[in-house]
Amino acid sequence: MKKHNIQENYERLFGPIKEDWWSDMSSGEQAQYIKDHPNSEKAKNAKKAKDEPKDEVGGIKYGKGFSQDTNHMFHFVAKSAPDASDNYSGMVDAVKSNNWKKFKAAIHDIEDDDAREHLSNLLNHVESGTYGEEFPRGKKGLKNARKEVMDLFRQAAEYEDYDAGEDDWDGDESIKVINGKKYKPVKEEKKATEKHLLRETYERIGGK
Repeated sequence: MKKHNIQENYERLFGPIKEDWWSDMSSGEQAQYIKDHPNSEKAKNAKKAKDEPKDEVGGIKYGKGFSQDTNHMFHFVAKSAPDASDNYSGMVDAVKSNNWKKFKAAIHDIEDDDAREHLSNLLNHVESGTYGEEFPRGKKGLKNARKEVMDLFRQAAEYEDYDAGEDDWDGDESIKVINGKKYKPVKEEKKATEKHLLRETYERIGGK
């Protein structure tokens, strides 16, 4: 096939056109290209990859069920809420008005990386039907699942005294609800200490 005249002239002046031009770009340049060319093949592929649910985020595994997976999002959103009240307020308003599009569009503006990544991945799993056994199939089930995620986000974002505990959240812990408040579970060694103190008191008053 004969080369186009413009291509011939370009290659005469600057050499052959590189086929790996995309990989030669920095991540910032790629992001700018996608922003400038939203209908390009690169932009479509990037969107597809972004919307693909991940089995793991930051070493925390997904796919253990809706309740367990939402714990990850709740933990990181609640933990970051004190420093992100302004950022989260618009999303909370979207939840209260049941505006799914506004809520989803605001996710990329979340500054906390962990909160943004876990919320995004949870929603990608919802959209892809991962929790089909927990929600009815079809539009009704998807609508219910979206509403659940939005409501849990609102609870996390508005939580004032969430006990975030250590920073090494491994995703295997279950968030407990006590008197309407959510807490991470007490560590086993602490439970053992409390049991020991109770036993000492009991034995002091005559128990065996």
